[in-house]
Amino acid sequence: MVYDVTTSWAMIHHLDNSESAGPKSVTAGEEWRRRKKEPATINENHGRELLELHTVSPKAGYTQEDVIQLAYIMTGWQHRWSKKNLETGNVWFNSEYHQRGKKTVLGKEYKKGKKALASVIKDLVNHPNCRDFVAERLCRYLITDEPTKDMKQPIIDAFKKSDGHLPEIHKAAIKVAFDYNGKYKKFQTPENWLIQVAKIADLNWPPSPELMDKYELGQRPFDSQREPEWILQNIGHHPYRAKQPNGWSDHSDDWISPELLIRRLVYAKASYNFSKMENNKNAAYYESIVEKNFDNPSKIMKYINQKNRPVEKHTLLFNHPEFLKA
Repeated sequence: MVYDVTTSWAMIHHLDNSESAGPKSVTAGEEWRRRKKEPATINENHGRELLELHTVSPKAGYTQEDVIQLAYIMTGWQHRWSKKNLETGNVWFNSEYHQRGKKTVLGKEYKKGKKALASVIKDLVNHPNCRDFVAERLCRYLITDEPTKDMKQPIIDAFKKSDGHLPEIHKAAIKVAFDYNGKYKKFQTPENWLIQVAKIADLNWPPSPELMDKYELGQRPFDSQREPEWILQNIGHHPYRAKQPNGWSDHSDDWISPELLIRRLVYAKASYNFSKMENNKNAAYYESIVEKNFDNPSKIMKYINQKNRPVEKHTLLFNHPEFLKA
């Protein structure tokens, strides 16, 4: 999977790997470069993200030289350009841009050529720090901002035993989350919170699969198809606009602010009108939701029954501390 993502059009294009050329490549010696004084240079973006975000993380202790050497291995991986497809053609390996000679990443030597990328990725995903990094991110997402070694170990073991098989890794992560559920409650990100509101309240959101499947690549989406995007933007968690390459934060402190909490109150109130259930105007509706989804139903009902209007009950329920933290 890491290899497929690394060589995908989106990654090659948006991280500028097509423009990366080895200083010792065939391309480096082209006459037009000398005339225009445009020497062949590498672009480190893709190589740095492969190490930092997609495999071993900075805890592996890689150096700037490791980043450079990995960027050398990745030289030559480009997307094709054509009048018909513009820049959206298939990704290919252009040997004329590839850096000649051997490269060394994290102490291991790799030969030149197309096969080197698959080899280095295999070593990176089998590195102990990659297993630890994946386990830590899963624990941080599901359990607590500061995962312990004991939390991570079952996930690391599942990763190692299954050779990185994601279903087994996720099963282990879910089991660990349940094991620690009595001690830790993770403050939900806006995206998680919204999905839980939609699921528990049985909202007419997200749109049906039939509606979403009508979208065809290249067409402007229907307004109803874009509704999830707009809602997520309004609560501060737009799926495509994270401020940094590592995406939105999993740390609770980054989501606990007066503004973001007020936005949840506003959308919880608005979501009342999205409900599929006609009986959401009576108390039994909320009693059923609370009984089914909370460990302390009487405590929750006492809290939301402070208000008489159903829309107010709705707003209180989905902003109760035990709903914000799960």
